[in-house]
Amino acid sequence: MELKVCIPDVVTYSTIINGYCHTGKLQRVLRLVDDMRTKALKSNPYTYSSIIYLLCKTGKVVEAEKVLREMLNQGILPDNVVYTTLIDSSRKLGNIASTNRLVNKIHGRKIIPEILTCTSIICWFCRAGKMTEACTFFQEMLGTGLEPDEVTYTALIDGYCKAGEMKEVFALHNQMVQMGLIPNCHLHCTCRRQQPL
Repeated sequence: MELKVCIPDVVTYSTIINGYCHTGKLQRVLRLVDDMRTKALKSNPYTYSSIIYLLCKTGKVVEAEKVLREMLNQGILPDNVVYTTLIDSSRKLGNIASTNRLVNKIHGRKIIPEILTCTSIICWFCRAGKMTEACTFFQEMLGTGLEPDEVTYTALIDGYCKAGEMKEVFALHNQMVQMGLIPNCHLHCTCRRQQPL
């Protein structure tokens, strides 16, 4: 019986890297990436996305942005998932400068974000107290034909509650209900916390 040697290609490496990324094995991922480079194998979008996911998951957003730059330098365009992962991670870490850069990259590259990306951006604006920007971005989102979901409305309503803009809160609540979306418990609790007793 003849034994054949299987030489790993980009797909093989990417699959293994993705597995290690989902189990949080950063050092193994980095070793595999180095191994790919020594074999002159170029990472594909799947490889980059997996690495960015792991770096963001472990709070290494600055490093994830470096991977994004490398990805762009290789001529590989990131998708909405990559941008959403980066924006959401930056937002959760309170890294306003990073979040702002990423939002500007989306606008600068004329990328039409999906609802999850838009909601993440709106959440960031609201938590940063930038309600004018949140509302402008919301209107732009509506202009692209994307339909907001309960999470999008809850983020805006929460932001307006914290800003004390109850007229906006009720207008958004009514708009939400008219669209057939059901306000959740979080929304009601948010509004009740902001109202004077």
